[in-house]
Amino acid sequence: MSDYLPQEVWIDIFTRLPVKTLLRIRSVCKFFDCIITRSSFISNHITSTKHTHIPLVRFLTGKKRIERKEHYLLLTSDMDNMQELDFPFKSKSFKHFQIVGSCDGLFCLSDSKDYGLSLGHSAYGIILWNPSIKKYLSLPKPRVTLRTHGDFNFVLGFGFDCKTDDYKVVRIAFLNGKNIPPEVELYTVKSESWRNFNAASPPYMIWGSSHAFVDGSVHWVGYSTQNEKENSRRSVIVTFDMSNEVFREVNLPHDLEEWGTELSMAVVGKKLAVVQYYSWRRQSFSVWVMEEYGMVGSWREMNSVHMNGRYMKFVGFTNNGDILVEIDSGKLVLYDPNDLMYAHVGVRGAKDSFHMETYMESLVLLNGESATLQSEAITCEGEAW
Repeated sequence: MSDYLPQEVWIDIFTRLPVKTLLRIRSVCKFFDCIITRSSFISNHITSTKHTHIPLVRFLTGKKRIERKEHYLLLTSDMDNMQELDFPFKSKSFKHFQIVGSCDGLFCLSDSKDYGLSLGHSAYGIILWNPSIKKYLSLPKPRVTLRTHGDFNFVLGFGFDCKTDDYKVVRIAFLNGKNIPPEVELYTVKSESWRNFNAASPPYMIWGSSHAFVDGSVHWVGYSTQNEKENSRRSVIVTFDMSNEVFREVNLPHDLEEWGTELSMAVVGKKLAVVQYYSWRRQSFSVWVMEEYGMVGSWREMNSVHMNGRYMKFVGFTNNGDILVEIDSGKLVLYDPNDLMYAHVGVRGAKDSFHMETYMESLVLLNGESATLQSEAITCEGEAW
């Protein structure tokens, strides 16, 4: 069959097909399998399907540990016929996996306690997971652990290096009593290993677990000392360029620079965004968008959301511009910023367990471990780091 058409024609045909069909075609003959498993074909297939991003929402149900379950829902434009993905893993931590980020259909999950919030927390592992082909990769233990360095706080970033066609995880550990400079390690899928990166450590503290991957760089909210004599601090965006492997600083809108403002990173379309909460009660928030990447003057306040004094948490944007919001500590609603109305989605979960990413089908990690749903869930092996 493969002799009837030139290889270039087969490649063009296969590039247009969905992932499930390609997985079946692999078994037809070695010639087809060779085409589909090439890294160049996998990259071209991603390029052809990048327009098919689907919003994905993760949330947790079950009050008791034995009842806990993580749900991963694909959302349709009308919020009907939502599809739930099989999630074959189970967290060994207190609640659920932390979603570090997603890129090209690949999700980075961290099984950790108090991720990004306090000193002395622990982690059981980091997983890269491709739900569309049901494959995963468990990362090896990094160099900086509780056993080797004592108490520390860490943040993670995940993204793609377009120069080397590789996926990377950056881990920044702030040691107890020695916060600056932190210990930095970088994992690459192609090398299957961590390497030290301390020479380029950022002179900032990074607060919280939210991050955004935009324009080839990971972005976190951090703070720096503006004037050492006055010991005053200002909030900044700390970035890590995945290709050039350098840290940089991006200024926030002037209204958000004051230390103490609760901020989290987000992505609106393909643009960098910041969510600002007006008080610790989280009864209102604003979304700021950087219209032209890297241009501080292009920040604009896009939306301001209020719901009559109710607890709210920003979850994410749908493809048509509506905002998913958690209200009343566990209810998911869809907010229309044009008519200022909201509608219940019909989904309830544990407080603060809602998280949104984008899903797409891809063949990344085609040679990874099987992540099919079994009677016994997959857990990270070994003791806590």
